Amino acid sequence: MPDMPRLKRSLPTLLLTVLLTVLGLTFSRWATALDSDRDQPIQIVADLAVRDELAGETRYEGNVVLTQGSLVITADTLSIRHNTDEADKIVATGKPATLVQQPTPDQAPVDASALRIEYVRSQDLVRLLEDARIAQDG
Repeated sequence: MPDMPRLKRSLPTLLLTVLLTVLGLTFSRWATALDSDRDQPIQIVADLAVRDELAGETRYEGNVVLTQGSLVITADTLSIRHNTDEADKIVATGKPATLVQQPTPDQAPVDASALRIEYVRSQDLVRLLEDARIAQDG
């Protein structure tokens, strides 16, 4: 019985580790599945857009929809950080922000949502932060 408090402390850590591993495997398979998406142009529709040249950032607000190949992100606000002429880091926020992408032509789309979604294009990295959910049928 003396080990029980230790088990209670480590069980949430273990569950979190398993969840992050599953998400990591899902996203790594997903991020490498449709390489052609990365080569597609980014298209954005929003109610308002403001570009800050000095900061290298563009901010979109209201009914934001970003598409790049099979990738679709919807959000209340979306900020794009530009290292050069190309977008590098994209941050979408919403209640929730959503992300959908087709991993391969023969697989169902991956549906994800979170209050904050970060997409780092140079690293093919997606982070779902705060109330994150991910699902894929099939």
